[in-house]
Amino acid sequence: MLRIVVPDAGAYLRAFGRPWQALADMRPLDWTGNGWRDRRLGWVYQTKMQFINAIFRQRTEHKYAYDGETLILVMREAGFADVVVQQFGVSIDPKMAPDSYDRRTESLYVEAIKK
Repeated sequence: MLRIVVPDAGAYLRAFGRPWQALADMRPLDWTGNGWRDRRLGWVYQTKMQFINAIFRQRTEHKYAYDGETLILVMREAGFADVVVQQFGVSIDPKMAPDSYDRRTESLYVEAIKK
């Protein structure tokens, strides 16, 4: 069994067209007067695109952005079966469910079994 947790690009892109507060509620971010400060990274974003690039790239740590549909496709093409999107705290294997509570609003959880 494989469990993958990545930033949920689909959720971020859906929030992109809404007011900043929708993105701030996901990350979280704080308004500073000259932009939105990322509580985790300490970076300040003046545009939503700066923020999206930071989330999807996170310096060079992330190479690709995934939504549920795309990650399921990639996993099936790699030979995994029974690929499912899970919710925070839920897993096929209960030992794998824990994750940082503060990442629940922005993470995509996908699990699969290779037969």
